[in-house]
Amino acid sequence: MPDCIHYVRPLLLLAVLDACAPGKAGDTDDTTDTTAGTAGTDTTGDEPTAGTSEGGASGCDLPTGARAQFEVEWGVPSPSCDMEVCVTERSASCLVNALGITAEALELTLDCEYPDLGPSTDLITIEAVDLAIDLAVGDPVDLSFRGVNAFEDQPDSWLRLTDSDGLVLAVADGGSQNAETWAGEFVSTVVAPLTAELQPGCDDELEDDAQIVFTHAGQTVAVPHERWSTLTADGHTWVLDVRRAIAGMADPFASDLSFAVLRRDPAAGMP
Repeated sequence: MPDCIHYVRPLLLLAVLDACAPGKAGDTDDTTDTTAGTAGTDTTGDEPTAGTSEGGASGCDLPTGARAQFEVEWGVPSPSCDMEVCVTERSASCLVNALGITAEALELTLDCEYPDLGPSTDLITIEAVDLAIDLAVGDPVDLSFRGVNAFEDQPDSWLRLTDSDGLVLAVADGGSQNAETWAGEFVSTVVAPLTAELQPGCDDELEDDAQIVFTHAGQTVAVPHERWSTLTADGHTWVLDVRRAIAGMADPFASDLSFAVLRRDPAAGMP
């Protein structure tokens, strides 16, 4: 038996060396070079430019601490509803009556004129990572609001303020288990004229973790769940605060979103 082993070992060594010779199965240099070249010249645009619009960190490296949430106290309430699905929609031309910023929140008082409800003084309370909104007392704004309460489903609501320069404020909170396309449609409606899409997020342990990818005037910023950033385009800077982005990547019927887009006062320093 020792004589047999003596002959087998050289044969095995020759087989290994032959497999690693140029052109054999063990040679992966050509494949590696091709792959690297493709990655360096890929122009398909599948991956958005993440981070700040100034070319900063990738979305997954953005600051944490997003706080987006809001409340509204209507001076004149909407009619009551006792149906299984109640939809409340309001729109009005308003004037900024008062504007107060504390360490915790922005309190915005609006004098509005609703076509169906008449005059109403409404108080909007907003939390976000940066509250230096591009508004002053006396400024005219257009308000839009939509709220949905459905039996055995999570309520959702959003509020938007626009002026002659476009979007000033968009805040939203809600979720859905009954519509596969709800999350994408919800975000896109709220942030217009910015556009948005949902992509997988950064937390491997959170199955439905997502990023909201905002785009406007050629600038794109991807903001993951619980993070925030800014987007600068058309002479304005918007704060993008994504407190919650569970967007149903694994289960498209279960989404949970809370985010704010706030146009910053150009006289304020960057956050």
